[in-house]
Amino acid sequence: MEQPTATQTQPITDDEKKNFPIALISLYNAYNLGIRYIHALLKDQGYNVQLIFLGRISANDAVVPSEKDYENLLNILRDNKIKFVGMSISCSTYFETGCEIAKRIKNEMPEITQLWGGVHATLCSEDCLEYADFVCKGEGEYPTLDLVNALIRKGDTSKIDSIWFKDSSGEIVKTQIRHVITDLDVLPYPTWDDDGKWVVLNDEVINEEIAKRDTWVFTMTSRGCPFHCTYCVNNAYHLHYSEQGMNKMRFRSVDNVIDELRIMRDTVDNFKHRHIGFYDDEFSVSKEWITEFSKKFTAEFDNTFWCYFHPNLIKEEMVVPLRNMGLTQIDMGVQTGSDRVRKDIYHRPESNAKILSVMKMLQQNKISVALDVITDNPYENEEDKIESLDFFLSLPRPYEINFYSLIWFPGVELTQWALRDGHITRDDVEDRSKKTMEQFVATFKWDKRTDADTFWIMLYFMAARGIYNRGFIHFLSTQTWIKKNIWILRFLYRLMNLLNMMKKGFKAIWYLLTGKMSISQIKTRWSNYLVWEKPFEK
Repeated sequence: MEQPTATQTQPITDDEKKNFPIALISLYNAYNLGIRYIHALLKDQGYNVQLIFLGRISANDAVVPSEKDYENLLNILRDNKIKFVGMSISCSTYFETGCEIAKRIKNEMPEITQLWGGVHATLCSEDCLEYADFVCKGEGEYPTLDLVNALIRKGDTSKIDSIWFKDSSGEIVKTQIRHVITDLDVLPYPTWDDDGKWVVLNDEVINEEIAKRDTWVFTMTSRGCPFHCTYCVNNAYHLHYSEQGMNKMRFRSVDNVIDELRIMRDTVDNFKHRHIGFYDDEFSVSKEWITEFSKKFTAEFDNTFWCYFHPNLIKEEMVVPLRNMGLTQIDMGVQTGSDRVRKDIYHRPESNAKILSVMKMLQQNKISVALDVITDNPYENEEDKIESLDFFLSLPRPYEINFYSLIWFPGVELTQWALRDGHITRDDVEDRSKKTMEQFVATFKWDKRTDADTFWIMLYFMAARGIYNRGFIHFLSTQTWIKKNIWILRFLYRLMNLLNMMKKGFKAIWYLLTGKMSISQIKTRWSNYLVWEKPFEK
């Protein structure tokens, strides 16, 4: 088992752990597996740990915490006599909220030591040290444990890899970034019970596991991503921390994943009717792993599930066993229908021809597909948008498109280009703009988007849904007068969605009557569909 760095000569006693209560805070993110793994490790080591979820975002519905929310959060810290807070800034959008929390803790409970971790803390460490006592760079499980142990024994924190802080003179002490965890099986599983879990949301505080409110459960079978997309924080990790292994994929064993699912089954209410989401950046690149997983999963579970695949890595010999074990949908990032933009701007390796080939293979195997597409890219011109529509119309229909508005994350390559080229200003970068709060999912009524751009997004959506004839959609794309009367396209879009929902409703009734799905399964699938359908009209 991989061990934390030795920062003390004697083990921490149970009494010492009891007298050092810890709180971990996740901002807006109910599915934050990073902080959940840290929580699980600290609990496994015998610490008294509270896990607090402040706020929540599903799709464009996040709100700034109210005074009551801040008060409730501080009351949890007081009531549990917290001495150490670890806060996950998993997205730069939440930086400002994190700053506000840190200032309030410092003002009202200055004895609490504060550690920040997550994506923003890793890429913008010096900014974060203006508010936090310590910052964790990279994977946080063992650095957090080392820091807690060192603080209890008043040890030398400058010897802990991945932990940065300011010394008494105000200089930043920068330790080396520790290597990633190569054997993921050593980590204890995230927990699903209500013990020490808190939800602070909408002026209320509830002692419960927030994820149990959903109709699905989630996990990851791997860490890492092999690709180098310019808009993604993974690429920033690759550029800065390749020596630490952040550019390499690491996989849990099949038995380890199956064992975690068994524990979920025994812990989560109504587990058998819940959908499983595998949140890997890339589900698997191993045919052998998938074959073994398929056999062991189908022997014990009947749950449906979805996962991510890259078009260049998915193969039919992988899809068939996954389909047979309950795969209902694959999400694939294609980001655009323009080969030029995908290659030259996003640095993605897949071509339109490859995506088309994969889509045909998935349709033949009766696997639903959702394509992730980025909107609001200033490097995309009118010719690129025309090419995108032609490409989306060429794909076998129906399929879904998840539209995501381009977010300018700090420290990311594409953001640096856009600042250099004058497409954005520093205020457009996400730690200041907080665009994710209102436009994570690209919606059709966002007042900062032009009608001309909305025109193309609606046509892309129509191309995917399969309700309207391809020729009719192509005709609409050539009519400049419709761009000036966008309400016509909005009407056609709403009519399409109404027809699509009726189609899905009849299909659900057929599945129910023929015994292919239960009422609970239909409810789960319908709920998941509406989560992404709902925001587009905002």
